[in-house]
Amino acid sequence: MVQSPIGNKRISESTLAIRVRNVSKSFPGVQALRKVSFVLETGEVRQQEDGADAVSITPSWKHNIVMVTDRRWNVSVVYLPNQHAPYKMPLPGPPVQALDNYAGTRLFALIEGLDNVLVIDTEQFLVTDEIPLGDINATDARLAPSPDGTTLYVLDRATSRVIAIDLGTKQVTSEVKVDGNAVDLVVSAEGERVAVTARDGDAGRLVVFDAELNPTSSIALTAEPLGMVGSK
Repeated sequence: MVQSPIGNKRISESTLAIRVRNVSKSFPGVQALRKVSFVLETGEVRQQEDGADAVSITPSWKHNIVMVTDRRWNVSVVYLPNQHAPYKMPLPGPPVQALDNYAGTRLFALIEGLDNVLVIDTEQFLVTDEIPLGDINATDARLAPSPDGTTLYVLDRATSRVIAIDLGTKQVTSEVKVDGNAVDLVVSAEGERVAVTARDGDAGRLVVFDAELNPTSSIALTAEPLGMVGSK
């Protein structure tokens, strides 16, 4: 692997940022851009993350960091605001989705080709558990953990089905079918409601369930939904 600088910028009196191109000798034509910064007083080289290949970006609730899951099969700890990325955890395949629990202590990761959801400890950056998906393909799934950490809701977009998995027993406790083509799901901040969006022709619908996946309300949408983000 050959590295060549393609630009630099002094970002403070003590730090110089350099953008380099990695060129693979084994695979001609394959290149990747990345950034490093040099602390001029100490000579320290700091890897930087620009998030260009990010699948998910998850902010920490107690530190000035975000966790970036990218298509290069890594989860990176990125310090803000200078994007210093000292730690990377390799993943066993291409990530589909990654999101944290309410406390920020666990990261749930969907990996293409795996039949389980990986549970990653965000302090040690180790896989500490795996949750079976059953007959759900990871590339068709969307995840939403409950705020109390007891339940993982999984949407199977291939069948528009939502299941609730008890994280203690790893068993499915309830499931429900959604009309239309399901797109995404979120859990409310207090954990009492689960919302699912679905496409229906040129429009869509937001369907709300209680924590046991009993339907409680439905809202018509005037356009096709693309995704959802829940608050904490």
